[in-house]
Amino acid sequence: MPSSQLQEQILIVNALEKFIFDKIRSSPFLSFHKSILMASNEEDLRKAIYTLIDEGYFQELEEDKIKRLCNKPVKAFFPDQDGNDQVAKLDFEYRPKHYHEVLQAIRKFRASLQANALENIQTELKAIRTAYSSHADCMNQKNLPPILRDFLEQGVSNSFKKYNFQRIRKQPFYNFVESYIQNYRGRKFSSLKEVYRGGSTCLNN
Repeated sequence: MPSSQLQEQILIVNALEKFIFDKIRSSPFLSFHKSILMASNEEDLRKAIYTLIDEGYFQELEEDKIKRLCNKPVKAFFPDQDGNDQVAKLDFEYRPKHYHEVLQAIRKFRASLQANALENIQTELKAIRTAYSSHADCMNQKNLPPILRDFLEQGVSNSFKKYNFQRIRKQPFYNFVESYIQNYRGRKFSSLKEVYRGGSTCLNN
């Protein structure tokens, strides 16, 4: 791999990491931890955030993921003129808002660099792109730093296709419902139709 190409990729990953750190630090729901508030420079902030990741912060709970992927209508704040208060979820509501997955991918990229395992770099970059391009942050690419737009463009385009089809929304949801019930309640399903029936009513309780 040409050195100039590698340097450019490092700059992109650094820019993405900084962008995510700024997002975390500016969010009242994510920047609550004392170690983040007390970080006086970028390196201290990096150490604080990755330490919190190891402790399970910034990670989406499986129950929350099931709800996010569920394609059932949601209750509107106000009913329409016909009294209907059920509306379809918007695309951004299906997208992840946590940063655990992409930051873990960035960490693996840095580990490959430190180990001089350059044969892993392209795989790690692809994992970073895949993890972040489907994130809610990328719904409007104009909000991204210019250096990230070209890098994420293909992944963002693919993510819009992914979240634009009802069938693709349903399947991961039912997969997670089946996995959740099997892992936590010990139930087994005899057919996919049974999963669908159980999944369709999962949020009524």
